[in-house]
Amino acid sequence: MKEKILETIRSSTGGIEVDMLSSIVKDQLHIKDQSIIDEAVGSLTSEKKIKCKEKRWIATENQNFGVSKYYEEIGGPHSPEGMKTLEEFFVENTEKITILVDVTSVVAFKKLCYRIDHDLLTEVILPPENEINIERRDNYKKVKKEWIEFYKSHKKDCFTLLQSTVINKAVRTTLFSKEKARINIRKLSARSTRDGNIIVVGNDNTLYKQFANEIIIQQLTADYCFTANPMKWLWRKIIKKWIFILLVFLIMIISFINDQKIIGFVTGVLTGAAGNCLYELFSINKKFK
Repeated sequence: MKEKILETIRSSTGGIEVDMLSSIVKDQLHIKDQSIIDEAVGSLTSEKKIKCKEKRWIATENQNFGVSKYYEEIGGPHSPEGMKTLEEFFVENTEKITILVDVTSVVAFKKLCYRIDHDLLTEVILPPENEINIERRDNYKKVKKEWIEFYKSHKKDCFTLLQSTVINKAVRTTLFSKEKARINIRKLSARSTRDGNIIVVGNDNTLYKQFANEIIIQQLTADYCFTANPMKWLWRKIIKKWIFILLVFLIMIISFINDQKIIGFVTGVLTGAAGNCLYELFSINKKFK
């Protein structure tokens, strides 16, 4: 444990943030109990192998505190720098971006219209209602309605509005592209995402890879909002499943035909179609596009 902590700290040229250290060590050693990490850090501190700064940064005794090179710290989500870099993220990323919002009004994303007007692929995923604290649900419904109204008034192929079906508070207020991720680091007990701290990581970063896996799950399990796009909702939830059932039924009927050539040809076509439908419905291994 201690060696892993020291190794993680040494990998950063200017020390490492306490929360980041805990996240990395927990993931690599599969530890769930934070107290185990705290005890090891305390022991290393008493042995004077590491030092702390403002109870937030940790470095080895031989390191100088400074800005870590593997992520960029921005500040609070609603700070001037936070809002400035948010707009830059929308403009600079010309490929697809995914936005996982919390109870966040569309008004906060001032450059969203810019992306839509320039046909830049943009995917917005709303959280599931049962993830939101009861006292915030009225506000959530209001914000969701705003998003749906915005989607209807800006409906283009480049803009997608989905609602997640998987609870995961950790990924909310994350912006994700092929090049980098903009992540809100905060305590899960925080009442608002405003209490977090924004960092930006590149796609060569371990934290980026961890978030990428979680975001892919969010994408593949999300549904279209019925009131925003009823036909796509029906297609994903009902029609595709019935098509699959119908194809299976037809294969069963064809099995009673005596002509082997017809059986082979038609069964091959229907099996391929059924397999493709099944893949589209249940696959969770698609890569981020």
